[in-house]
Amino acid sequence: MKLLVVLSLLLCVALSVRAAAVPVEEEKKAPVPVEDVVLKEEPVQVEEVKKMEVENQMELETFPEERDTVLEMDLAEHDPQEERFGYCPDGWIRHQSRCFLFVNSAMNWYKAEDYCNQRHGSLASVQNPREHSFLQQQMTVAGTSIAWLGGFNLQNQWRWIDHEGLYYTNWYSLSSVTSYPCMYMGNTHGWANHVCSSSMRFICGRNFSNC
Repeated sequence: MKLLVVLSLLLCVALSVRAAAVPVEEEKKAPVPVEDVVLKEEPVQVEEVKKMEVENQMELETFPEERDTVLEMDLAEHDPQEERFGYCPDGWIRHQSRCFLFVNSAMNWYKAEDYCNQRHGSLASVQNPREHSFLQQQMTVAGTSIAWLGGFNLQNQWRWIDHEGLYYTNWYSLSSVTSYPCMYMGNTHGWANHVCSSSMRFICGRNFSNC
């Protein structure tokens, strides 16, 4: 009889303990409400997005100014006028610091000078032996045996029409300066003088500063 009472008591205790344990486990496994998760995580995400927007806006405001600055520096460093300086126009031939144009149309000395002036040059002067040899070579290539130069005689003194000093001379034949005051050159010899109204091919010259 006592044994039966003891077993009944043990069974009651066991059931009581199990009933008490189940709510605890269920309480531990209960999911966290979604509202709580959103409320806890959303403020952090919003702040990050706002921070990124601010940074992006700062970049958009900064980059155009930097690009404009670089462009202005490039334009200053690569001035088109400086790039053109030192180059001859189309059709002109460069030799050392000068440009020359060989014209195959025959004109008198005065019209030839006007033609060169319209192209911002003058009938060519010759400054040294190298330049003289260069012009002779180019005349041979162009098939020209004689051509007007910019030399003329005024008051018994030879001058260059482009106002260069006549320090170098290469006369081959010199006739009366009163009758033949204009200068020409040959492709196989030096200079000679002739009547200015005669028509012949000619050479224009200009400096880089005028190109």
